[in-house]
Amino acid sequence: MSEEFLYSDGKIKIGYNPHSFEDHIAYFGDEEDIIHIPRGVLKELGETHGLENIASKIDTFNPNARYILSDYGLTINDLALAITQARIQEESNMVSHLLSAVREYKEKLEELTESQHL
Repeated sequence: MSEEFLYSDGKIKIGYNPHSFEDHIAYFGDEEDIIHIPRGVLKELGETHGLENIASKIDTFNPNARYILSDYGLTINDLALAITQARIQEESNMVSHLLSAVREYKEKLEELTESQHL
């Protein structure tokens, strides 16, 4: 898979669903096992305080998550931490994109302002 992941530690990888950019997928092992993370859940989990609360919400959206994780020697808390870090990266990417857009608009504004003074 050639996509860029929001989070990858060798055990868990989290990235966008290639079929729906608003959804996410957590990959395990050689990316054979996955947990689908529906739209909005990554944000919700990233903003939830307390690993216990995050773990409870993961159980709600995917009751099989614990079984998949146990096959890889992982816990629901490992996934909760990975999801939170993926959300941090997603937010960081959005901020970088917005800052880049602001710079472009400022440059355009400067060009327009200079052309009025000519």
